[in-house]
Amino acid sequence: MAALLQQALERTEINKLPKAIQNKLEKVLFEQQTEIDSVKSQHERYKADC
Repeated sequence: MAALLQQALERTEINKLPKAIQNKLEKVLFEQQTEIDSVKSQHERYKADC
C-alpha cells in the first residue's frame, strides 16, 4: 500500500492524515489490488485455454 499511496502523495502528506484515514486508504487499496490480481489471473487462464 505504501508504495502506491506514495506515488499519489508525498510522505509528509500521508503522515498528516489521521491514522484512521490512513488505515481506510490502506484497506481500500489492498482490496483493489486483490481484485486486480484476480482479474489478471483469470485473464492468464483464459489466454492459456484459447
